[in-house]
Amino acid sequence: MPADPNPPPKKLTLKAAEFESVNTPTGHGGAAVPDPLELLRQNREHEKAHHSIYDQSPAPVKRRSRRNREYLAILLGANLIFALMLFYAPIVALAMMAFFSGGWTWVMLVCFDDY
Repeated sequence: MPADPNPPPKKLTLKAAEFESVNTPTGHGGAAVPDPLELLRQNREHEKAHHSIYDQSPAPVKRRSRRNREYLAILLGANLIFALMLFYAPIVALAMMAFFSGGWTWVMLVCFDDY
C-alpha cells in the first residue's frame, strides 16, 4: 500500500531559550550594586542633615490676579470701537458687540486661569 496521502502535520516548536549572563551588575572593585531606592533615601537623609534651609522655604505669596482688570479693559475698549460703528451700521455693530462680549467673557472667565 502507498504512503498515506494526508499525513498528520508535524508539530514544530521553538528551541528552549538559553541565556548566558555576560554583564553581572557590580560596582567599583567588584562590590554589588546598591539598591537605587536605598541611595535615594540616603541622599534625602544627607540633605536633611546638611541642607535644612531647603526644607524650610516659605510658601509662595499669592499675588493679585491681573485677569479681571485686563478683561474689563479689553471688553470696554472693543465695545467702544463697536459703539463708533453704530452710526454706520447699527445692526452689525450691535451683533459684533454681543458676539464679542459673549466670546470674550467665555474665554477670560472660563477658559483662562488666574495669571
